[in-house]
Amino acid sequence: MPDDQAFIRVRELLSMEIEMYAVLRKMTKMEMEAIMLRGDMDALLSILREKGGVISRLQLLADAWQDAVAKPDGAEAGFSRSRLPDMFSEPHASEVRRLIAEADTAASELMAAEDEVKAELQKYSDGIREKILSVKRGRTAVVGYARMGGYVNARDF
Repeated sequence: MPDDQAFIRVRELLSMEIEMYAVLRKMTKMEMEAIMLRGDMDALLSILREKGGVISRLQLLADAWQDAVAKPDGAEAGFSRSRLPDMFSEPHASEVRRLIAEADTAASELMAAEDEVKAELQKYSDGIREKILSVKRGRTAVVGYARMGGYVNARDF
């Protein structure tokens, strides 16, 4: 069984992961507000840039797992989250199981929220597309009316 140092490192990594999911969840909420409440695409792009940084840190964290579970002789341990608790005796194993469950729940909630944002962004995009088509149809009608001798100055369009 690994020593207390390994447990501390695993607990630290899981806690950081949970924290990053919470940050991403808040940013996802901000995305939704930017889309639904304000239609503010500049704010949305800014949020997405910030999220990219957090996601990069999450990837670095995933890479850090290999170091945390490496065997003392330097051989790779073949990382599997589901087997992490088996590396420790109680009460450490229970703590690791709890943190894994918390991280998995946070990840699932984040993915559900991301799906909601994606759906709202699609609705917003469809709405803009429809407005553009409506303007185009209106312009075509005005140009046609002008060609038929209507009063509208077609050069205004």
